[in-house]
Amino acid sequence: GSSSSTVGRDCARLPPQQLQRRPNGVSLFAVAAAAVANAPPAGLAEVRLPCGLMPSQVSDLLDRDITPDDYEMLLQLDESVARPTASRAGVERLVPANEKDFLGENCAICLIAFESSDAVKALPCAHFFHKECIAKWLLERCCVCPLCGEEALRPDN
Repeated sequence: GSSSSTVGRDCARLPPQQLQRRPNGVSLFAVAAAAVANAPPAGLAEVRLPCGLMPSQVSDLLDRDITPDDYEMLLQLDESVARPTASRAGVERLVPANEKDFLGENCAICLIAFESSDAVKALPCAHFFHKECIAKWLLERCCVCPLCGEEALRPDN
């Protein structure tokens, strides 16, 4: 019927490599119909890519502008990337900052102004952060300074 002629017409616009890569038992028509509908062919489940997204999600992102509705999908990309983090012992060895060096400044992580009673740590690059803020950053996020990107601690050190 009309759906097969639509798929046939749209199939002619598909890149040849998309039509050639198909598992045994999945018809060329099923691949073409799924590509036109932007869905996996029946009997062929989508497999999550190393980046954390499904092939249909990547294809969708390539064909349009990113919107605020894509936030959750983009978080999947971030979660799939292994980050080199520091060890607790390495974080504990960070040098306490001198009060005269940090008063009047703000912690770049939480954006709260430093007070004389705060526990503040200095990174080797001479940037200052609240002890709790930089500990969380280095242990969970990344082992580089959040301001300049310089290595704060060696991974797992």
